[in-house]
Amino acid sequence: MKTTVIASLTLIASAGLSWAGAPEGKEVYTAMCQICHGPNGEFKANMAKMLNATIPPLASKEVQAKTDDQLKQVILKGQGKMKPVSGLTEKQAADVVGFLRTMNAAPPTDAPKIDRSKVKFLLAFCSKGTMYDNNAVQRTVDGIVASEIDLSQDVTAMQLLQMGTTFAQETCPSPYPFGSISVSLTLGDPAKFTDVKNFIPPGQVYGSTKGAGNQLEWNSYTNIPRATRETRIQQIRGAAQAKQREAVLEEQRQAEQRKQSEIAARSSGFVKANGVAHFVTAEQLAANPFVYQGQVVAIYGAFEQMISATQGLFSSQDKRFVVSGIPTARFTQTGSIVMLAGRVVGNIEIKVPILGPTLVPHLSFVGSAFCQQQGCSEYAINLR
Repeated sequence: MKTTVIASLTLIASAGLSWAGAPEGKEVYTAMCQICHGPNGEFKANMAKMLNATIPPLASKEVQAKTDDQLKQVILKGQGKMKPVSGLTEKQAADVVGFLRTMNAAPPTDAPKIDRSKVKFLLAFCSKGTMYDNNAVQRTVDGIVASEIDLSQDVTAMQLLQMGTTFAQETCPSPYPFGSISVSLTLGDPAKFTDVKNFIPPGQVYGSTKGAGNQLEWNSYTNIPRATRETRIQQIRGAAQAKQREAVLEEQRQAEQRKQSEIAARSSGFVKANGVAHFVTAEQLAANPFVYQGQVVAIYGAFEQMISATQGLFSSQDKRFVVSGIPTARFTQTGSIVMLAGRVVGNIEIKVPILGPTLVPHLSFVGSAFCQQQGCSEYAINLR
Protein backbone atom coordinates (compact mmCIF):
# COMPACT_ATOMS: atom_id res chain seq x y z
CA MET A 1 0.00 0.00 0.00
CA LYS A 2 1.33 3.47 -0.90
CA THR A 3 0.37 6.64 0.91
CA THR A 4 1.47 10.19 0.02
CA VAL A 5 1.19 12.87 2.67
CA ILE A 6 1.73 16.62 2.25
CA ALA A 7 2.65 18.32 5.49
CA SER A 8 4.76 21.26 6.60
CA LEU A 9 6.99 22.33 9.47
CA THR A 10 8.92 25.52 9.93
CA LEU A 11 12.25 25.40 11.69
CA ILE A 12 15.24 27.61 12.17
CA ALA A 13 18.76 28.10 11.30
CA SER A 14 21.10 30.78 12.49
CA ALA A 15 21.22 34.47 12.12
CA GLY A 16 23.72 35.22 9.33
CA LEU A 17 26.53 37.78 9.05
CA SER A 18 25.28 41.34 9.24
CA TRP A 19 28.51 43.35 9.17
CA ALA A 20 29.49 44.88 5.82
CA GLY A 21 31.79 42.56 3.90
CA ALA A 22 31.53 39.81 6.52
CA PRO A 23 30.53 36.93 4.18
CA GLU A 24 33.34 37.78 1.76
CA GLY A 25 35.70 38.39 4.67
CA LYS A 26 34.92 34.98 6.09
CA GLU A 27 36.17 33.34 2.88
CA VAL A 28 39.36 35.44 2.89
CA TYR A 29 39.86 34.68 6.59
CA THR A 30 39.46 30.94 5.96
CA ALA A 31 41.93 31.08 3.08
CA MET A 32 44.61 33.30 4.62
CA CYS A 33 44.14 33.65 8.41
CA GLN A 34 42.59 30.49 9.77
CA ILE A 35 45.84 28.49 9.57
CA CYS A 36 47.17 30.51 12.55
CA HIS A 37 44.09 32.02 14.22
CA GLY A 38 41.82 29.00 13.96
CA PRO A 39 38.25 28.91 12.63
CA ASN A 40 36.82 30.93 15.53
CA GLY A 41 39.75 33.28 16.11
CA GLU A 42 40.95 31.53 19.27
CA PHE A 43 44.52 31.21 17.90
CA LYS A 44 46.18 27.81 17.78
CA ALA A 45 48.07 26.88 20.94
CA ASN A 46 50.95 25.30 19.05
CA MET A 47 51.45 28.49 17.02
CA ALA A 48 51.48 30.62 20.17
CA LYS A 49 54.04 28.27 21.71
CA MET A 50 56.21 28.36 18.61
CA LEU A 51 56.12 32.17 18.56
CA ASN A 52 56.60 32.35 22.35
CA ALA A 53 53.81 34.90 22.47
CA THR A 54 50.44 35.40 24.12
CA ILE A 55 47.87 36.01 21.40
CA PRO A 56 44.43 37.26 22.48
CA PRO A 57 41.35 35.68 20.86
CA LEU A 58 39.99 37.78 18.02
CA ALA A 59 36.64 38.02 19.82
CA SER A 60 38.31 39.45 22.95
CA LYS A 61 37.72 43.01 24.17
CA GLU A 62 41.40 43.78 23.55
CA VAL A 63 41.08 43.06 19.84
CA GLN A 64 37.52 44.29 19.34
CA ALA A 65 38.38 47.64 20.98
CA LYS A 66 40.62 48.51 18.03
CA THR A 67 39.15 50.62 15.25
CA ASP A 68 38.42 49.10 11.86
CA ASP A 69 41.36 50.98 10.38
CA GLN A 70 43.72 49.75 13.11
CA LEU A 71 42.70 46.14 12.49
CA LYS A 72 43.06 46.65 8.74
CA GLN A 73 46.58 48.03 9.17
CA VAL A 74 47.57 45.05 11.35
CA ILE A 75 46.38 42.74 8.55
CA LEU A 76 48.18 44.60 5.78
CA LYS A 77 51.34 45.74 7.61
CA GLY A 78 51.70 43.30 10.50
CA GLN A 79 52.33 44.00 14.17
CA GLY A 80 54.88 42.57 16.57
CA LYS A 81 55.57 38.96 15.64
CA MET A 82 52.66 38.88 13.20
CA LYS A 83 53.85 39.40 9.65
CA PRO A 84 51.74 41.23 7.04
CA VAL A 85 49.21 39.06 5.21
CA SER A 86 50.71 39.62 1.79
CA GLY A 87 48.70 39.31 -1.38
CA LEU A 88 45.49 40.90 -0.04
CA THR A 89 43.78 43.93 -1.52
CA GLU A 90 42.54 46.85 0.60
CA LYS A 91 38.96 45.64 0.14
CA GLN A 92 39.78 42.07 1.16
CA ALA A 93 41.43 43.36 4.35
CA ALA A 94 38.36 45.50 5.08
CA ASP A 95 36.12 42.47 4.50
CA VAL A 96 38.17 40.43 6.97
CA VAL A 97 37.68 43.18 9.56
CA GLY A 98 33.93 42.96 8.91
CA PHE A 99 34.08 39.23 9.60
CA LEU A 100 36.16 39.74 12.76
CA ARG A 101 33.42 42.00 14.12
CA THR A 102 30.94 39.12 13.91
CA MET A 103 33.11 37.11 16.31
CA ASN A 104 32.20 39.55 19.05
CA ALA A 105 28.45 39.01 18.70
CA ALA A 106 27.74 35.81 16.82
CA PRO A 107 27.48 32.40 18.50
CA PRO A 108 30.10 29.75 17.66
CA THR A 109 29.63 28.18 14.24
CA ASP A 110 29.19 24.76 15.86
CA ALA A 111 26.09 25.92 17.76
CA PRO A 112 23.67 27.56 15.28
CA LYS A 113 20.52 28.95 16.78
CA ILE A 114 17.15 27.71 15.65
CA ASP A 115 14.66 30.12 14.14
CA ARG A 116 11.45 28.41 13.08
CA SER A 117 10.72 30.98 10.42
CA LYS A 118 13.88 30.31 8.44
CA VAL A 119 13.10 26.86 7.05
CA LYS A 120 10.08 24.99 5.78
CA PHE A 121 9.81 21.27 5.07
CA LEU A 122 7.27 19.40 2.94
CA LEU A 123 6.90 15.66 2.72
CA ALA A 124 7.31 14.75 -0.94
CA PHE A 125 7.09 10.97 -0.72
CA CYS A 126 5.92 8.36 1.79
CA SER A 127 5.87 4.71 0.76
CA LYS A 128 4.90 1.96 3.19
CA GLY A 129 6.67 -1.35 2.57
CA THR A 130 9.55 -2.34 0.27
CA MET A 131 10.42 -5.48 -1.66
CA TYR A 132 12.80 -6.40 1.17
CA ASP A 133 10.76 -5.43 4.22
CA ASN A 134 7.01 -4.87 4.47
CA ASN A 135 7.50 -2.85 7.65
CA ALA A 136 9.99 -0.40 6.15
CA VAL A 137 8.91 3.07 5.08
CA GLN A 138 10.64 5.22 2.48
CA ARG A 139 10.42 8.97 3.07
CA THR A 140 11.48 11.94 0.96
CA VAL A 141 11.55 15.44 2.45
CA ASP A 142 12.19 18.72 0.62
CA GLY A 143 13.16 21.87 2.49
CA ILE A 144 13.42 25.54 1.54
CA VAL A 145 15.90 27.52 3.65
CA ALA A 146 15.98 31.32 3.94
CA SER A 147 18.67 32.82 1.72
CA GLU A 148 20.58 34.39 4.62
CA ILE A 149 21.38 30.95 6.04
CA ASP A 150 24.89 29.73 5.25
CA LEU A 151 24.41 26.19 3.99
CA SER A 152 28.12 25.92 3.22
CA GLN A 153 28.75 25.28 6.92
CA ASP A 154 28.48 21.54 7.51
CA VAL A 155 27.35 22.00 11.10
CA THR A 156 24.37 24.10 9.96
CA ALA A 157 23.54 21.87 6.99
CA MET A 158 23.70 18.68 9.06
CA GLN A 159 21.47 20.15 11.76
CA LEU A 160 18.88 21.05 9.13
CA LEU A 161 19.10 17.57 7.62
CA GLN A 162 18.52 16.08 11.06
CA MET A 163 15.48 18.31 11.44
CA GLY A 164 14.31 16.94 8.13
CA THR A 165 14.55 13.38 9.43
CA THR A 166 12.54 14.35 12.53
CA PHE A 167 9.92 15.92 10.29
CA ALA A 168 9.83 12.74 8.15
CA GLN A 169 9.19 10.52 11.16
CA GLU A 170 6.50 12.84 12.49
CA THR A 171 4.61 13.06 9.18
CA CYS A 172 5.31 9.54 7.86
CA PRO A 173 6.05 7.25 10.84
CA SER A 174 8.16 4.12 10.44
CA PRO A 175 9.15 1.29 12.81
CA TYR A 176 12.66 2.31 11.82
CA PRO A 177 12.64 6.00 12.89
CA PHE A 178 15.75 6.98 10.97
CA GLY A 179 15.57 4.44 8.17
CA SER A 180 15.25 5.24 4.44
CA ILE A 181 14.94 9.02 4.66
CA SER A 182 16.09 11.39 1.94
CA VAL A 183 16.27 15.12 2.73
CA SER A 184 16.99 17.87 0.19
CA LEU A 185 17.60 21.52 1.06
CA THR A 186 17.84 24.58 -1.13
CA LEU A 187 17.79 28.34 -0.59
CA GLY A 188 14.65 30.35 -1.23
CA ASP A 189 11.63 31.86 0.46
CA PRO A 190 10.13 29.42 3.00
CA ALA A 191 6.86 31.38 3.10
CA LYS A 192 6.24 30.71 -0.59
CA PHE A 193 7.00 26.99 -0.40
CA THR A 194 3.54 25.40 -0.46
CA ASP A 195 3.86 22.65 -3.05
CA VAL A 196 6.64 20.07 -3.50
CA LYS A 197 6.13 20.39 -7.27
CA ASN A 198 7.89 23.75 -7.01
CA PHE A 199 11.00 22.10 -5.55
CA ILE A 200 13.75 21.31 -8.06
CA PRO A 201 15.66 18.21 -6.84
CA PRO A 202 18.21 17.26 -5.68
CA GLY A 203 18.69 20.64 -3.97
CA GLN A 204 21.89 22.32 -2.81
CA VAL A 205 22.32 20.08 0.21
CA TYR A 206 21.28 16.44 0.13
CA GLY A 207 21.46 13.61 2.65
CA SER A 208 20.04 10.10 2.83
CA THR A 209 19.97 7.71 5.76
CA LYS A 210 20.58 3.97 5.75
CA GLY A 211 17.72 1.61 5.03
CA ALA A 212 16.93 0.42 8.53
CA GLY A 213 17.90 1.48 12.01
CA ASN A 214 16.90 3.09 15.23
CA GLN A 215 19.88 5.44 15.21
CA LEU A 216 20.65 8.18 12.69
CA GLU A 217 23.32 7.02 10.21
CA TRP A 218 23.89 8.89 6.98
CA ASN A 219 24.38 6.82 3.86
CA SER A 220 25.27 9.83 1.68
CA TYR A 221 25.81 13.55 2.08
CA THR A 222 26.31 16.23 -0.58
CA ASN A 223 26.92 19.92 0.13
CA ILE A 224 27.24 21.97 -3.05
CA PRO A 225 27.54 25.38 -1.29
CA ARG A 226 30.46 24.03 0.75
CA ALA A 227 32.20 22.79 -2.38
CA THR A 228 31.58 26.18 -4.03
CA ARG A 229 32.90 27.99 -0.95
CA GLU A 230 36.00 25.81 -0.86
CA THR A 231 36.58 26.54 -4.55
CA ARG A 232 36.32 30.28 -3.85
CA ILE A 233 38.70 29.92 -0.90
CA GLN A 234 41.21 28.16 -3.15
CA GLN A 235 40.77 30.93 -5.71
CA ILE A 236 41.37 33.60 -3.05
CA ARG A 237 44.43 31.74 -1.80
CA GLY A 238 45.70 31.23 -5.36
CA ALA A 239 45.17 34.91 -6.25
CA ALA A 240 47.01 36.00 -3.09
CA GLN A 241 49.89 33.64 -3.84
CA ALA A 242 50.04 34.89 -7.44
CA LYS A 243 50.15 38.46 -6.13
CA GLN A 244 52.93 37.49 -3.73
CA ARG A 245 54.91 35.89 -6.58
CA GLU A 246 54.38 38.97 -8.74
CA ALA A 247 55.56 41.18 -5.86
CA VAL A 248 58.72 39.07 -5.54
CA LEU A 249 59.32 39.24 -9.30
CA GLU A 250 58.71 42.99 -9.29
CA GLU A 251 61.20 43.42 -6.43
CA GLN A 252 63.70 41.34 -8.39
CA ARG A 253 63.12 43.50 -11.48
CA GLN A 254 63.57 46.66 -9.47
CA ALA A 255 66.67 45.25 -7.80
CA GLU A 256 68.10 44.40 -11.23
CA GLN A 257 67.27 47.90 -12.47
CA ARG A 258 68.99 49.43 -9.44
CA LYS A 259 71.97 47.16 -10.02
CA GLN A 260 72.23 48.16 -13.69
CA SER A 261 71.86 51.83 -12.77
CA GLU A 262 74.67 51.48 -10.22
CA ILE A 263 76.84 49.69 -12.79
CA ALA A 264 76.18 52.42 -15.36
CA ALA A 265 76.96 55.17 -12.85
CA ARG A 266 80.13 53.39 -11.66
CA SER A 267 81.33 52.83 -15.21
CA SER A 268 80.54 56.40 -16.25
CA GLY A 269 82.42 57.71 -13.23
CA PHE A 270 85.46 55.56 -14.05
CA VAL A 271 85.44 56.71 -17.67
CA LYS A 272 85.18 60.40 -16.75
CA ALA A 273 87.74 60.24 -13.95
CA ASN A 274 90.37 58.62 -16.16
CA GLY A 275 89.55 59.97 -19.62
CA VAL A 276 88.85 56.50 -21.01
CA ALA A 277 88.22 56.39 -24.77
CA HIS A 278 87.54 52.65 -25.13
CA PHE A 279 86.83 49.48 -23.16
CA VAL A 280 88.96 46.69 -24.65
CA THR A 281 89.63 43.01 -24.02
CA ALA A 282 93.06 41.52 -23.53
CA GLU A 283 92.56 39.58 -26.75
CA GLN A 284 91.85 42.76 -28.74
CA LEU A 285 94.85 44.49 -27.21
CA ALA A 286 97.17 41.52 -27.83
CA ALA A 287 96.10 41.24 -31.49
CA ASN A 288 97.05 44.84 -32.33
CA PRO A 289 97.81 47.33 -29.54
CA PHE A 290 98.83 49.97 -32.10
CA VAL A 291 95.18 50.52 -33.05
CA TYR A 292 94.79 52.15 -29.63
CA GLN A 293 98.29 53.66 -29.35
CA GLY A 294 98.24 56.92 -27.43
CA GLN A 295 94.65 56.42 -26.30
CA VAL A 296 93.47 55.68 -22.77
CA VAL A 297 91.68 52.34 -22.64
CA ALA A 298 89.93 50.45 -19.85
CA ILE A 299 90.72 46.76 -19.39
CA TYR A 300 90.18 44.37 -16.52
CA GLY A 301 92.75 41.82 -15.42
CA ALA A 302 94.23 39.86 -12.53
CA PHE A 303 97.38 41.22 -10.91
CA GLU A 304 100.19 38.65 -11.05
CA GLN A 305 103.32 40.42 -9.79
CA MET A 306 105.47 43.54 -9.92
CA ILE A 307 108.36 43.02 -12.33
CA SER A 308 109.99 46.28 -11.25
CA ALA A 309 109.27 49.06 -8.76
CA THR A 310 106.76 50.66 -11.17
CA GLN A 311 105.93 47.90 -13.65
CA GLY A 312 103.32 45.25 -13.02
CA LEU A 313 102.31 42.10 -14.88
CA PHE A 314 98.61 41.39 -15.36
CA SER A 315 96.61 38.73 -17.17
CA SER A 316 93.13 38.45 -18.60
CA GLN A 317 91.57 35.72 -20.72
CA ASP A 318 94.94 33.87 -20.73
CA LYS A 319 96.60 36.96 -22.19
CA ARG A 320 99.30 38.91 -20.33
CA PHE A 321 99.99 42.64 -20.47
CA VAL A 322 102.31 45.04 -18.69
CA VAL A 323 101.40 48.31 -17.01
CA SER A 324 104.15 50.79 -16.18
CA GLY A 325 104.17 53.93 -14.05
CA ILE A 326 102.28 52.22 -11.22
CA PRO A 327 102.27 54.16 -7.92
CA THR A 328 104.25 52.54 -5.11
CA ALA A 329 102.37 49.83 -3.16
CA ARG A 330 99.33 50.21 -5.40
CA PHE A 331 99.08 46.44 -5.92
CA THR A 332 100.22 44.07 -3.19
CA GLN A 333 98.08 40.93 -3.48
CA THR A 334 98.47 38.40 -6.24
CA GLY A 335 95.18 37.51 -7.92
CA SER A 336 93.48 40.84 -7.24
CA ILE A 337 90.92 41.61 -9.96
CA VAL A 338 91.37 45.17 -11.19
CA MET A 339 89.73 47.53 -13.65
CA LEU A 340 92.64 49.42 -15.15
CA ALA A 341 92.80 52.64 -17.14
CA GLY A 342 96.01 52.96 -19.11
CA ARG A 343 97.41 54.80 -22.10
CA VAL A 344 98.47 52.32 -24.78
CA VAL A 345 102.23 52.53 -25.45
CA GLY A 346 102.60 49.54 -27.75
CA ASN A 347 104.34 46.21 -27.06
CA ILE A 348 107.00 45.25 -24.56
CA GLU A 349 109.09 42.11 -24.30
CA ILE A 350 108.91 39.90 -21.23
CA LYS A 351 110.40 36.52 -20.45
CA VAL A 352 107.81 33.78 -20.10
CA PRO A 353 108.76 30.36 -18.71
CA ILE A 354 109.13 27.74 -21.47
CA LEU A 355 108.12 30.25 -24.18
CA GLY A 356 111.03 32.58 -23.48
CA PRO A 357 111.00 36.21 -24.66
CA THR A 358 107.46 37.23 -25.62
CA LEU A 359 105.90 40.48 -26.79
CA VAL A 360 102.86 41.62 -24.78
CA PRO A 361 100.77 44.83 -24.79
CA HIS A 362 102.23 47.72 -22.80
CA LEU A 363 100.16 50.40 -21.06
CA SER A 364 101.08 53.43 -19.00
CA PHE A 365 99.12 53.59 -15.74
CA VAL A 366 96.34 56.22 -15.54
CA GLY A 367 94.01 54.86 -12.87
CA SER A 368 92.52 51.71 -11.35
CA ALA A 369 89.69 50.30 -9.24
CA PHE A 370 89.56 46.97 -7.46
CA CYS A 371 86.70 44.68 -8.51
CA GLN A 372 84.60 42.48 -6.24
CA GLN A 373 82.98 40.38 -8.96
CA GLN A 374 84.55 37.88 -11.35
CA GLY A 375 85.30 39.57 -14.65
CA CYS A 376 84.64 42.99 -13.07
CA SER A 377 80.93 42.52 -13.77
CA GLU A 378 80.16 45.54 -11.57
CA TYR A 379 81.35 47.62 -14.54
CA ALA A 380 79.58 47.93 -17.88
CA ILE A 381 82.32 46.90 -20.29
CA ASN A 382 81.05 48.47 -23.50
CA LEU A 383 83.29 47.25 -26.30
CA ARG A 384 83.33 49.47 -29.39
